[in-house]
Formats: sequence, structure tokens, C-alpha cells
Amino acid sequence: MADIGLYHQPAIIIDRHGTTTEQNAAATACFGDLTEALANLVERDSNHADEGSNIFGELRFDGVLYQVVCIHETPTARTLLFCELSHPHADTASLPINFIAGGKRQVSMLAMAERLAKIGFWHFDTIKQQLYWSDEVFVVHGESRAEFEPSLAAWVDFFEEDERDKVRALFSGSQESKNSFQFTLPIRRKSGMRRHVRIRSSVEVDENGEVLSLFGIAQDLSEEIESKAQLERLSLVASRTNNGVLICDKDGHIEWVNQGFERMTGYTQAEILGQLTGDFLHGPLTDQATIENIRNAINNHQPVNCDVVNYHRNGEHYWVNAVVTPIVQHGKLEGYIGIQTNIDDRKKADAYLAQAQHMEAIGQLVGGVAHDFNNILGILRGNLELLELKLDE
Repeated sequence: MADIGLYHQPAIIIDRHGTTTEQNAAATACFGDLTEALANLVERDSNHADEGSNIFGELRFDGVLYQVVCIHETPTARTLLFCELSHPHADTASLPINFIAGGKRQVSMLAMAERLAKIGFWHFDTIKQQLYWSDEVFVVHGESRAEFEPSLAAWVDFFEEDERDKVRALFSGSQESKNSFQFTLPIRRKSGMRRHVRIRSSVEVDENGEVLSLFGIAQDLSEEIESKAQLERLSLVASRTNNGVLICDKDGHIEWVNQGFERMTGYTQAEILGQLTGDFLHGPLTDQATIENIRNAINNHQPVNCDVVNYHRNGEHYWVNAVVTPIVQHGKLEGYIGIQTNIDDRKKADAYLAQAQHMEAIGQLVGGVAHDFNNILGILRGNLELLELKLDE
């Protein structure tokens, strides 16, 4: 979990039952004895509950509105950060300085929290029509606080021209319907660099049902989207190639195979998931010394290239060239990738060539013997002729 002691904003860690298991000094100072039950006082944001949003909900306490953001989550616990907003009807002159930022009614968010969560926070005052960006949002858009003044119109201009009307409609529609929104669209920085940004919002409404502001997050997903695109391209290449491709875990259990592997072996992916390759690919003609060399290379985090006999589902054996590459993360073996190429025709051709070369060698040997024998016969014939002449005399 995150080290909440680093935050100057109130932060707590709760378990899945809503019980506070840890709190920082700011939370204790701000909420006192109520800290342990704090999670139960938060009004959950139902608009984002099913969207995987980082916005957890809101809390009104002692005249102050807090936006509650989940900055870290595990299967057993959540880390919640309480972002302070000024009270809708408070005199801002009497508020502490950390309640006043930019347009005097803005989100006060610690930059460290943004860097750890890799999320920027924004706040749009619908009454004053003022937009506030946290430092991370400036980073996402390639701007600096000294040179750029955020506004809704200027923000919309970052998006592609054919998407701007859609973005404007989402912001204006959210103020009318009081519903939150989210979208992921590309933006274009001043430098020309294209980035993919996810925007999510939450609507702040007063006791009379009037929309006071929109509060949300901005997250740069460029690396994630590019990685996903690369994986999709690699997956497409791997799935369409005629070579057999398989991915196994560190113990050799199959996690994924491509269609080429299915065609080569006769087995479907569903049939062999979780199995060891030796359970169905190896047979009497498979060289166990080669298999042992492959295992040793994988355990030593070394790639290996070898030829080995595999068996088809129908019982026929065939030769493959296997290239096995270990998957190593932070020095630990996570699994390996195997690429198999059917070389049975090549092996048969090599066998025919070897047999032909063998027969050629035998023919040369026989020819040499015959030549030598013929020489001997020539000598014998000559001697016989001489003897015949002597007999005539």
C-alpha cells in the first residue's frame, strides 16, 4: 500500500469491510476520534461505482466539502485521500490558505500524491466559469503553470478538431443533467506530440440541487494504449503465422498457443491449456538429452535453438526446429516463449541426400575395386598369352 505518512492531506487505509486500519497525522488532526468510522461517513459516488473510477465519493465535515479519491487499491484494502474543497457558502477570506487555490475555490492536492497515483486533478467552477488544473494536468498537456492559463475553451482546443464538439457537449450536458462523464481521447500538445488522455468527472451539487462545480481526474494513458496496440499487433502476427507459437509459465505449463501450433500438432488450445508439452508432444523417438538441454537453458535464462522430434495427435512423428526464449523479469524466470517450425520435409530431404551420398561413396569404392581388379586381370591375361606362346614352341 501507499505510505500515507508522506501526505499532508488526510489519508486513511480501509479494509474491504470499511474499517479504518491506518491513518496519517493529517487525518487524525482533521477528523479526531471519528477517523476510525470515517469511511462509513463518506457518501459514495454511485455514478462512478461501476466504472472503476478513482473518485470514491464525498464527505462534508465541519463546514468543509472533501472529495474522496482512491489513490491505491489491492484485493484487500483501499487507500483514500481527502481532497479539501471550500464550503459552498463559506467566506473564502476566513478559510485556511490550503482551501484557496487559483480561482479561490479549487482543489488543493499535494503534488506528491499526483506523482504516486500518476493522476492529475481538475476543478471547474460552474458559477465563476473558472478552471483549475493541478500540476500533473499541466504535465499531461505539456504546459507550464507560468505560461498557460487553463480555461474550458482552451482545454477543448487540445483535442482533435472533429472531437471538440463532443467534449463541449459532455461538459455542458453534465452541468444540465448533473451526471458525471468519462472519455478517453487523443490530445495534441503545443509541440505537436500526440497523447491519449482519460478524463473523468464528478458533479458537486448544493442542497438546492444547483450544480456548483465539476471535479475530476486527467490521466495520460499514452504508454498504456501504445503498449496495448503493440501487443495486439504482436498477437495478430503470432496468431496468423504458420509457425507454432506457445507461451508457458515458469514450470512449463501452457498458457497460450496460436493457430499455427494447433494446425501443427492437431490439438486445440482448450485441450492443452495448463498441460506440459512433454505430456502430449514427446514420444519414443524424442531425444531426452535434447529435452534436458532445453530445460537447463531455460533455468539458466538462456535462449536455445535445436531440432527435436514431436508427435502429432494422430500418432505420427515429425521434426521441428524449436527456438525457446525465457521470459525474465527483474532477474526472475516468469515463463518462456517457444516457436516451432516444421522441418520434417527438410529432414527427409537431408536423409535422402545422406543416403545418396552414401550410395555414391559405395559406388566409387566398388568402381575403384573393379578398376584395380581389372588391372590384375590384365596382368594375368598378358602372362597367359606369354605362356601360350611358349607352349606353341
